[in-house]
Amino acid sequence: MPNLRYLPPNVATSASMLLGMLSIHLSMHGQFKLAAWCILWCVLLDKLDGTLARLLHAQSSFGVEFDSFADFCAFGLAPASLLAQHMFQYPQFAAGAPRILVLCAAGFYVVMASARLARYNVQTAALGDRLFYGLPSTLSGALLGSGYLVAVQHLSAVPSGSTLVSLIPLVLVLNGVLMVTRIPLPKLRLGRGRWWRVFQIGNIIGVYVCTALMLVPEYLLLLSVSYWFIGAYYGFQVVRAMKAEGRLCGAGQG
Repeated sequence: MPNLRYLPPNVATSASMLLGMLSIHLSMHGQFKLAAWCILWCVLLDKLDGTLARLLHAQSSFGVEFDSFADFCAFGLAPASLLAQHMFQYPQFAAGAPRILVLCAAGFYVVMASARLARYNVQTAALGDRLFYGLPSTLSGALLGSGYLVAVQHLSAVPSGSTLVSLIPLVLVLNGVLMVTRIPLPKLRLGRGRWWRVFQIGNIIGVYVCTALMLVPEYLLLLSVSYWFIGAYYGFQVVRAMKAEGRLCGAGQG
């Protein structure tokens, strides 16, 4: 019976993996918007399984590895499939060298996502429990999923919209590189200040409501971009302070 406490977080992880597979299937059949929302639903499940594991005291080595496989499917394979399949619907990217270029960019992104997840699991923590290095695969999936929905909604009717599609390989490569950089980001935790906690909880509720109901992807994209830029600035400030105190080792954390 005590082992049953491991079931809820592993069920959430399994659901994330299956949604990632569904996103790939939908992308291959041209249902791109729903495929993008599947990726964003995986983001919610990725946060949920960790929360359940902590609340139920159900953390385990198996859960860590299992979560990495789910993240690879949901935030590695699924976003690459979404953007690549979207490009393939345009005649200029359907065959020949342009198609190969798209496949190479998608492949690069997938490899970098797997490297990021592997590095996180095997390297020694250097920044304690406050920070980690590089763009998290979960945040990358949130950026690409919400960014795709916003771009389709606001740029599809713009005359230059079809031209902007050619930037997708660059976006994939850039996200892939960011995942393996040593840019420090803070781990998302509730702050101590009253109003800051209210602000965080309000945004958490907003994210779950908007994502569950497939509403306002602009809000989700804004939060993702804000976390990346503001978090990176904060992370560098913390690293500078830790180096000054001699509390930062060189191994790094994925």
